[in-house]
Amino acid sequence: MKKVFVYFDNIAMCETPAQAKAFIDSIDGLTCNTHTERLLEDLFAGRKDYHGEEIHSLATTGCGKSRIRIYDALGPTLQAHQEEYMRREAARHKQAEDLRSRQMMARSESDRVKIARLMEHDEGTYRVTMAIWSYDRDAHTGNFPQSATEGTFTCTVTASCGAEAYAKAVRQAILSHDIVDYVNMTDSRFACTKL
Repeated sequence: MKKVFVYFDNIAMCETPAQAKAFIDSIDGLTCNTHTERLLEDLFAGRKDYHGEEIHSLATTGCGKSRIRIYDALGPTLQAHQEEYMRREAARHKQAEDLRSRQMMARSESDRVKIARLMEHDEGTYRVTMAIWSYDRDAHTGNFPQSATEGTFTCTVTASCGAEAYAKAVRQAILSHDIVDYVNMTDSRFACTKL
């Protein structure tokens, strides 16, 4: 069974514990100690470590906090392994991009629906709740702190639609607090209810 060993820029494909030991010893500053030799024997014999888990990394003399990573070979040669690895990474990246794209499309459709609902003419009184970020002055020094704190602002306004209620609530929040930011209409931390 072939394994690929990776330590920063050093990569080797090994079939035996002796090859793996020779690879580790060939890296400047590393020495394969007896504990690592035993783990290599276990790895190539198909045994697990003393915790009963697969061996995926090794630490030996000279590693410090870094580790030698171990992977199953994806091909008969190191070049074939790297080509297959790159192919799988590209497929994984494409799948993640597709998922992100679908999520963005769903989110933007959801945002369009929410904005359309808020724009519908429905005059009346609205209760608006939204997340805001503000600075609270230090009571002793009168200075502002380094970072803003998140809070919730709630008010009741009369408006012709939910979007106007949002705009009026933002104005009230700015006038009544030292706010530095607030959520937009499509954020889940914004709620507008007609009373």
